[in-house]
Parts: sequence; C-alpha cells; structure tokens
Amino acid sequence: MPGPCPDPGDPAAPVRAHIPAALRRLNDLGHPDTIAEHLTGLGIRGICGDPGRCAIAAYLDAIVDIPRDAVLYIDHLGWDLWAPGDPADRPGAPAPTLAPVPEHVATFIRRFDRREYPELHTIPGIDTPLTCA
Repeated sequence: MPGPCPDPGDPAAPVRAHIPAALRRLNDLGHPDTIAEHLTGLGIRGICGDPGRCAIAAYLDAIVDIPRDAVLYIDHLGWDLWAPGDPADRPGAPAPTLAPVPEHVATFIRRFDRREYPELHTIPGIDTPLTCA
C-alpha cells in the first residue's frame, strides 16, 4: 500500500520519500554487525551520539543525496528531515513526528553510540576538519 501523497509545497518531500527504502535495505542485512561490516566496506564513518552526523546519517547522505541546506535527525527512536520551506514551519502546522527506524538499524545505532564499532567512528577536528553546520 503506498504511503500518503507528498506535500507539493514540501521541498524535502522527494528526498524524504527515499529514506525509508534505504533504511529497509540496511535492515534487510539482518544483524547490526552485518550493517557495520557493510558500512565499513562503503567507507562510511560517523560521529557517536550525533543524530545528524552518525554513521547512518552519513550513509543516508551518500545514498539519498540529502540537500546541503537540509537537516537530518536520526537516532534509535526515529528520524526526521527538515529543509527550508518545510511545511512544519507554516503557522498552525502540527509538530513534526519522528518516522520509525527498522529494528536492526535501531540496534546498530544504539551500539554505534556506545562505541562498539570503532572502525566506523570519526572524531571531529582529528579525523576531519571542524566545520560549522
């Protein structure tokens, strides 16, 4: 069954529509360790505890091509994507809600944030230059 029609006034709708499928593909790998191996093979790395720059956010940015002016939030509880002109910014709009993260991906994120996959960790200012987001 297809999801709801995207809001034509939502600039991030096309990108937002691809995120669930990308997360399902990772989840279909079947285990958090297998997800870690896959991300390592792709050269994906991220920052522990940073829902916008963790390994899964870096993966989604590479696969889905998230616009530079958009902000992705993802943790083990869910994800959201905000971009300028987002319908949530309109007066009277309901508060945004987090979309679900599949089980194995959520477990991977919890373990990543506990530093269980050091090969996927990057340290800002040491591994990469510090930048202002």
